[in-house]
Amino acid sequence: MKDDAPLPGLATDEELAAGRRVVRCAMCGHPLSDAESRAWGLGENCRRKLGADAPVRRPGRFEVAQDGIPGV
Repeated sequence: MKDDAPLPGLATDEELAAGRRVVRCAMCGHPLSDAESRAWGLGENCRRKLGADAPVRRPGRFEVAQDGIPGV
């Protein structure tokens, strides 16, 4: 039995032709558009279903203590 429907997570030819890399929800296969969903790999509704709807933590910026270069 052959099913022509694409597997969840795989881009179709039309989506690839659009230029932007398509990221799909790992759970339901819907295309993801916002940055947070793309970072999680899950859509907002699927994250909520799994109880994983905490915001993505990004590292802060900080100054690094560096030794001076001798002779410069």
